Amino acid sequence: MYIRFGAPPVVGRSWNDDAQEYEPGVSVYRAEWQSTDRDVVCVYVPPGAGDGTLDLIADRPVYIVTGTLLGQRGGDGEPLMAPGCRAEYVGPVEIVNYVIEEEEE
Repeated sequence: MYIRFGAPPVVGRSWNDDAQEYEPGVSVYRAEWQSTDRDVVCVYVPPGAGDGTLDLIADRPVYIVTGTLLGQRGGDGEPLMAPGCRAEYVGPVEIVNYVIEEEEE
């Protein structure tokens, strides 16, 4: 499953603050529920994620995002969903574990 911290952007693409430009799609993270209540989650973090990236967004409400996964990655190495993806509001969650994704060859 893929989640997003905070509501998906109205323009359909995430803003990359470092590069001062829009990403090709919507930033998401691969995740797994760690509880049946959907209030505790394990997040898969890309190796290229900047220090503290998740700390900056982890207090935002979570949305489950479905759609077409792009072959491109965002500025922090996060997966991107194609514009037009759907988001289901979940609410606040507790992140109990981070797993660093293995680098693709």
